[in-house]
Amino acid sequence: QTFNKRFATTEKSPIFQSHKSYTNSLGFIKKKYRYKKNIWMKNCTICEQKLGFLTTPPLKSGKLKDGTVICTDCKNKVGKIDFKISFDLKNYSKTEIEELLNSKFGEIDKIKSEIKKLPIELPEIYLKSKEVKELPKILRDNEKIENIIQGEYNGGVGILVCTIDRLIFIDKGLFYGLKVENFPLNKINSIEYETGILFGKLKIYSSGNTAIIDNVEKVTVRKFAEFVREKIESIEKEYFNKTKIDVYEELEKLGKLKENGILTEEEFKIEKQKILSKT
Repeated sequence: QTFNKRFATTEKSPIFQSHKSYTNSLGFIKKKYRYKKNIWMKNCTICEQKLGFLTTPPLKSGKLKDGTVICTDCKNKVGKIDFKISFDLKNYSKTEIEELLNSKFGEIDKIKSEIKKLPIELPEIYLKSKEVKELPKILRDNEKIENIIQGEYNGGVGILVCTIDRLIFIDKGLFYGLKVENFPLNKINSIEYETGILFGKLKIYSSGNTAIIDNVEKVTVRKFAEFVREKIESIEKEYFNKTKIDVYEELEKLGKLKENGILTEEEFKIEKQKILSKT
């Protein structure tokens, strides 16, 4: 027994080696657990996504030079731009990675961020659609998205976007092709909707044409139609007020021309009638 006890405490003994290996393994596991625990309490330094088991790159591969960590999605984006950088993130700072991502995904990420802030119920799958990725090429400078739905139009599935002055239906084909149709809000006569058990239908009447957006989610079709209707009414009211002011100004100028003797009474009446017919 004495011999076995001494033998077990020597460095060459199998028992000692086994215990040492177990201790090292346990220490590594604790260290790894502490790292994961600390990481899961943080957010991605780029997109602010909460870091968890599925969103944290393995083996510290998402850690940057300044000690911050990026999520799996951001790491994959870096890989699409430069494969080598995505495997060597520890030598790059947050600023360098942000500049790299903005050079490629800046516009689309900005649009996605704006869509997320909209006060509407929007499934996450919308943001990953091919049509959303086309928005930077379609939207004008400083044109903001105010509402969005998904549906079918002319045999294609796409998104219908409402901006400050138009509706845009975008259909990116399954494999190729892009269809874009605009509906200026000041040209829309009316907008209607119907709802079924699960889906709804949107009807846009403009300049003798009727566009039907089918298979729209029942929850969103009514809210979208009412939102667009309010915008159209607002545009009409603004146009009416502007026209009213313009008519007053023209009548005032016409009255001065008559007072100065430039127009006769008959000419004044004719021109006055022309101005009033504009309203």
